[in-house]
Amino acid sequence: AVTERVNSALNQVRGMLVDGDPEAVTDYAKLLEMARNDPDEAVRRECRRAATAIERSGRLGLRFEMLQWQRVRADVRRETLRRLILEDAT
Repeated sequence: AVTERVNSALNQVRGMLVDGDPEAVTDYAKLLEMARNDPDEAVRRECRRAATAIERSGRLGLRFEMLQWQRVRADVRRETLRRLILEDAT
């Protein structure tokens, strides 16, 4: 029984670390949806601000953080390639 409880607790911790706080993930998704689609500009702006606060809180988990780094690296590679092509063309 103790082993099962310890394993369950470890699985919960792993889930929180990797996938984030489920409540924060749900709230973040709703805020992004509203930031994109709400007809009111003030609501869109406030939703984006709140979503950014959740991003910075670290509550979205390591998977989210790694995907963010992957996007940044892809942008840097793309920009580097663009510069190389343009500089070589001139």
